[in-house]
This record gives sequence, structure tokens and C-alpha cells, in this order.
Amino acid sequence: MKVRGIWQEVLEPTPKADSGESVSFKQIVPDSRFQAQLKRHDHHSLELNSSMKLEGSTTQGELRLYMFFPQTFQLPSNKKEDVIGDFHSRARLASPRDMDLDTEEFGRELEILRDLIDQDTVGENQERIFQHIRHLGAVCGEYIKTHKSRQKRELTLMFSKANAGPVDLDEGLAKLCFETERLARAVESLRELLANELLRTMPVAKLLSQYVNQIFLDYLGSIKGQLDQAERQKAAQSRVASWVRFERMLDQLREREFNRLRIKNDPRTILEDEVEREMMVFKLSQMKKFFQSEMFVEVSAQQALKKYSEPIAAGAAAFAALWAAVFENLGSSGFSQVGFKGVFVICLSIAVYALKDRLKDRFRAVFLKKMGGYLPDVERDLKAQGKKFGEMKEWIFIKSSNQVDSEIRNFRQSACISDAEKYLPEHVLYYRRLFNVERPQGSSQDQLALMDVTRINVQRFLRHMDDAFKTVRLLDENGNFARVSSHRIYPVYVTLESCLDQVCQRQLYRVVMDKNGIVRVEALHRP
Repeated sequence: MKVRGIWQEVLEPTPKADSGESVSFKQIVPDSRFQAQLKRHDHHSLELNSSMKLEGSTTQGELRLYMFFPQTFQLPSNKKEDVIGDFHSRARLASPRDMDLDTEEFGRELEILRDLIDQDTVGENQERIFQHIRHLGAVCGEYIKTHKSRQKRELTLMFSKANAGPVDLDEGLAKLCFETERLARAVESLRELLANELLRTMPVAKLLSQYVNQIFLDYLGSIKGQLDQAERQKAAQSRVASWVRFERMLDQLREREFNRLRIKNDPRTILEDEVEREMMVFKLSQMKKFFQSEMFVEVSAQQALKKYSEPIAAGAAAFAALWAAVFENLGSSGFSQVGFKGVFVICLSIAVYALKDRLKDRFRAVFLKKMGGYLPDVERDLKAQGKKFGEMKEWIFIKSSNQVDSEIRNFRQSACISDAEKYLPEHVLYYRRLFNVERPQGSSQDQLALMDVTRINVQRFLRHMDDAFKTVRLLDENGNFARVSSHRIYPVYVTLESCLDQVCQRQLYRVVMDKNGIVRVEALHRP
């Protein structure tokens, strides 16, 4: 069964609004071309990940984020400029998340490196070899990560289906087992090449070996963890033959990785030494940035209104000066000789001239506010190898909940904890992003996606919250009063929409927060 079909059968249908249909929501269906996900990054930041496939010459997409805050957070008390600064975006080019590992393409990359090594008889290809190893690390890292992401997703879907009733898991697990064997062979081919006498003297080859070892080990551990969790939850009444074979193969690969690492280091060193663990995580982060850096997209951001603020300020100053000049002329004209009227005009002209600067600022603020509804708050140019290939435009608004489309509001209210929650007023942080991207010229990959990671810092919204714990009185088992300390939480609901070619998919999350920050993120509905 196809993955899309499993999603449609396992998950409940999207809650439908009673009224207020929007043309943007004509189709709410799963679309692998544009995927988005919200998760917790740390105690004070949410992470919005998106992946948009670059198909054809130009790809246009839209991302909408509605964050429903209780009035306790006092959202309108925050300046818009400060809230804009809480959104930090980083983009890169990568393989699509749902792309299969293409062993032929991976083999071609290895052959290119072999040819460079064979031709390097006098050391003239050192720089080209260095660059290709770096490129190979980026490709291999993306392949393993996308492979892991897709397999975990398929395992989750299969086991969700099994929990709902009897289902044949044999075919799906056999397919995953075959793909894992193929991935393991590709990794071994890379390791054999890195053992070449010339490459063993190059530090970049050693870095690639360490990087691949760790991400492959992480892949094996993630897949094995999925199987172990399914077994604990009794996802299937009996473990089919392919399940047993898959587990046996993962154990063999784990044992092989263990023996490989044991030759170089005692595993107990890193398990028992906190400093060693810290350095391992730090070095892994450095290697990841090193190999992926050629895929990073140079993003130059600027606030769109700033481009117009100076001309508008000049226009406002001219407007105020014009009024002052008019009243000055009136004051020096023949009207000033007409008793009381002349004195009145003169005084009025002096007052207006004194308020010229205030009038200029007011005119500028009103004009910018009107334009702000049409111009983006932030514009980001996307560049690869120094050439612009796309742009992103972003808007941020703070609204009351009754100003949000009723379809979005009803979708959020479908997850209320109590009926009372439906009647409590909320404020909404609305974030909208438009993508307009062309396929970068000179790209060697057949399939490319624009990956974007946006961190949303929510720390400024915590200052109005009550203490994280509250004492309540209850009756114990004997009917006596008891004081119990309970965790005080604040749920923030997030509706996330990703649209491509008028086809949208909608998700709903509950972000559980307390005075100290983000506790967890619960996915209530995902396509």
C-alpha cells in the first residue's frame, strides 16, 4: 500500500469549518512536494522546518503559521519590530526528504573520486580531490538522513495500521530490509575508497570517515528504536518472518560498527567521560557544517519598509514644511494687518511651525502603517555560488482571534481541552511566507529541494505568565483535605499550512508552555 493511502486510512479527516470558506483552502491533501513540520528546538525556541522540491524552472509556494496565544501572554504589548527579530531563518539546498537512495548516482560520485585519485600522479589534483570529498560528504549525509526519515515514517505508518487491526507487515518490512542492506553496501564502498593510500594522508578523508561512521550509526539506532517501540506496544500479534530478518540484520550491522569502533577507542571512554561526550558532540557539529556548507544558501535579509522609510521621511518633512510656509505667508500678508484676525493667523502659523517635526513623524508613521499591509516585513534574497536564484517574502501580524478566518479558527478549536476554552478570547501571531525559487544553474543533482529551518524565539512571551507550579486542595483516599503541587501549563495552538500550486495541507499542534519555557510540542493533526 502506498504511503499516502495509509495516511488517509489511519488518520481522522480534517475538521471542516462551518462557514467562512477561503479560496486558499480548496484542497487540503498530503503533498510530498512541500513538507513542513513544527517541533521544539530548546526551552525557548520552536523550530519550523520546511522542504520544497524544486520542480521545473520556477517553484512558488506559501507557508502560513497561526499561533493562538491566551490573553495572558499580552501579545499586543510587544512591538512588531521586536517580534520580527524573533524569527531566524537558515536555508540550504538538499535532496528531497522522501527521495530514495540512488545507488547508481552514489556509485558515479565514487567513480569520479577514483578517477581523480588515479590521475593524481604528481599531486596536481589535490584541490579537486579535496573539493570532491567535501561534496561526497554532503551527498552521503543527505542520502542517509533522507533514508532514515523516510524509513521511520513508513514504519510509523505500518505499525499505526497494525494497531488498528490485523495487517500483513511482511511485504513492507521486507522492502525496508532490502533498502537497509543496499545502504550498508554503499557505505562500505565509500569506506573502502577512503582506505586508499593517497586518501589516508588527507585530513579531509579522515573527517569524512568519522562523519559517515556517526551518521550511519545514528541511522541504525533510530530504525532499531522504531522496531523496539513497536514490539513494546504490541503493534502486531505475531512477529512476521521479515520482522525477525530485519532485526537480525540490524543487530549484525550494529555488531560490525561496534567492532570497528573498538579497534580505535574503548567505547567506555566516551560513555563515562562527560568532557569526551561534549567534545564529540562539538566535533560532530563542526563536521556537519563543514560537509554541508557547499549546500548552504546565502541569505541576505532586509526589512522591506526600510527601503521606503527614508523617501517617506523626506516627503513627510516636505509636507510639514509646506504647511509651515503657507501659514508663514499668511502671517506676513495683508491679512496680518486686520486686527484680531491677523494676530490669530500669526499665532497659528507659529504653532504649526513649532509642531512641524511632530507632524512629519505622524505623517510618516501613518503612511508606513498603511503600506505595511501590502509590503512584506522582510525580504530575503537566496543566492547559490554568488548567483541569485530565488527570494522569500515574509509578513508578521498580531491579531485578535475573531480577525482570523473562521475556517482556521474552527480548526484550532477542534482541539480544545474543555468547552470553556472555545469562549475565551485569544490573540494570534500570524506569520506568512512566500517562496519564489528558480532551479539553481549548474546543479549536478537531478532532484533538489530548498530546505529552510526557522527558529522562533518565544522567550519574550513568558514574562506575563504565573509560576510554573501551583498548589491545589484535593480530597485524599480517606476523604481528608490534601495539598498537592501541580504543574501549571499554558497551551498555545499552532495551525500550519503549506501550499503549492493551490494545493494545501494543514497541520495542528499544541505547544505546551510554562513560566520557564516550552515543555513539549504535541502534533494533534498531521497529513
